[in-house]
Amino acid sequence: MQQNVLDIHYLIPELILFCTFAVMLAADQVFKRGRKKPVAVMGIAGMGLLIVSLWQQSAGLAETGPVYLFSRMMMVDPFSIYFKWIFAMTTMLTLILAMRSKEIEKQNEGEFYTLIVFVCLGMSFLCSSTHLLMIFLSFEMISILSYVLAGYLRGDPRSSESGIKYMIYGAFTTGIMIYGMSMLYGLTGSLEFHEIHDALQGGRGGLVPVTVTLLMISSGMLFKIAAAPFHMWSPDVYEGAPTVATAFFSVGPKAAGFAVFLRFLLTAFGPDTPVDWHRIIEILSILTMTIGNYTALRQENVKRMLAYSSIAQAGYILMGLAVLHPDGRSAILFYLAVYMIMNMGAFLVVLALENTIKSAELKDYRGIGLKSPLAAAAMVIFLISLTGLPPTAGFVGKFLLFKAVMDQKLYVFALIGVLNSVVSLVYYLRVVKAMYLEISPDPAPAEIRIPFTYAVLLVILIIPVIYLGLFFQPMYELSIKAVFG
Repeated sequence: MQQNVLDIHYLIPELILFCTFAVMLAADQVFKRGRKKPVAVMGIAGMGLLIVSLWQQSAGLAETGPVYLFSRMMMVDPFSIYFKWIFAMTTMLTLILAMRSKEIEKQNEGEFYTLIVFVCLGMSFLCSSTHLLMIFLSFEMISILSYVLAGYLRGDPRSSESGIKYMIYGAFTTGIMIYGMSMLYGLTGSLEFHEIHDALQGGRGGLVPVTVTLLMISSGMLFKIAAAPFHMWSPDVYEGAPTVATAFFSVGPKAAGFAVFLRFLLTAFGPDTPVDWHRIIEILSILTMTIGNYTALRQENVKRMLAYSSIAQAGYILMGLAVLHPDGRSAILFYLAVYMIMNMGAFLVVLALENTIKSAELKDYRGIGLKSPLAAAAMVIFLISLTGLPPTAGFVGKFLLFKAVMDQKLYVFALIGVLNSVVSLVYYLRVVKAMYLEISPDPAPAEIRIPFTYAVLLVILIIPVIYLGLFFQPMYELSIKAVFG
């Protein structure tokens, strides 16, 4: 593995993102209010260039191997490239959704497009971080702008409330995390992952102080992935934020949080260190999926229900981290890519309907199956995939996660995951029941028309959900190649 490589071409993806951000920021000052769509188009083009550069970089790494940058503060490897692909696709989808969102059109939409791209830059840095200082800086790039995006609807008290709550919770967990980082530096004498690992192998610090430090640092990462007990911000923020921002939060920053959490635990606190952290992850996984699923049962707002669903999904993904085996990690990477598709699809349906019926309440979804057949059918497919039923990609993702757990003979753990999936089917079916088996008593148009862009995008997202449920092997092999450790 090459060390201390300072060649600028390894940062081409990040430079593309920064240049895209700069061009969009300048263009936002040129175009008049209400005519900012070209700014989003620039962002989409930038994401296309990013995907091409990542493909070229991936081919280059096949010859050189993983490399370190800036005195081992960052690492470019198949793992980071895999996540950058997820971020690029998520950002591109978010920009397309935002272009037809009536919520965003009422604001200065150019700024929204620009902020989304800059958050993508922060996520790109975060998944490559191998140094605690770099993690903190990347976290702050993502978090501060996410607070702004959550409270972007300045005339909506709920949006302002979500932004404030997001900021308060985020500041609290970030404070705990950075204090834990300072303690870990005091215990090991380093902020770089491999040096921390070597110090812990040497027995520095003692078991209890190091465990406490690990829990403190993990709090910031658990907050980012909305895992218990740092999940409480998620429902209020998801409900009050613009629906486009909610869709973005549920996938992009969550995937970035998992990326850095995986790298941090497996590199700095590998299985050969004294801290038995995989048992802690197992407990957190059970707690997260159980709280998320059982609380979702009582929700009457679809966005809020999907927020608790997102919490439960984080619990499932943590199962792959708890097993301490490469199969678990490859299952995590596969499921995160699949989760990006099906969760963005579910929020796309919510956004398409919200543009017309001005509501995300479950009672207002009654009769949607007749009024908007495409949106209702797409929602059914995405919810079935989120549940983990065949023949969808979500089924394959959960099967791989549960198989990794079963292979390690953690049968009770796997059983809890399966039972939680059964519980999730109940609240997902409530949405299906409302759309197809209930009739709205309120007068409403016979047909709900969704924008052509959204209709095309729904079809595009449905295809991989079904295709990867039947022909998943190429995608799974790609996730295996991206696994490290």
